[in-house]
Amino acid sequence: MAATMTTRTDPAISADVLAELGWDPMVTVADLDVVSSNGDVTLTGTAAIVGSKCAAEDAVQYTGREAFPHIC
Repeated sequence: MAATMTTRTDPAISADVLAELGWDPMVTVADLDVVSSNGDVTLTGTAAIVGSKCAAEDAVQYTGREAFPHIC
């Protein structure tokens, strides 16, 4: 039996990233904007501490996507 590959939509990817971010107490989701375009995820916002920025990037990578952070 051959494996089939499914393509996930950008809204589904963004939802997965937001769900993953919600599990990490280091990340305040209210301060982040998550946008997916052609499967690439861009994070925009402000991180209170460097640990928050790293945790947000890790959450994106956990979902199997490449992060393009624009977090100050």
